[in-house]
Amino acid sequence: MATKEFTGYRDSQGRKVYVGDKIEFLFWMPTIDGTQFEHFYIGRIRKRKGHLVFAYKPDGTNLSERRLSNLNFASEADWTLITG
Repeated sequence: MATKEFTGYRDSQGRKVYVGDKIEFLFWMPTIDGTQFEHFYIGRIRKRKGHLVFAYKPDGTNLSERRLSNLNFASEADWTLITG
């Protein structure tokens, strides 16, 4: 059995989040005029080219990925681990 890689983050209930885990994620993205817009999606934490990314389907069909280092969030407040 393969060992899961810990991301270094915990969710809103204090549970450790590992690469491949499914989460509910609330994050803020800046717009062109500098204001922030809130996004809420369900997706998975993945690793791409040595960086952690959030992979999700914003339109329900096409996969999109955002590098965690580029997002404005606090995992303890903005992530909820989905189990099962």
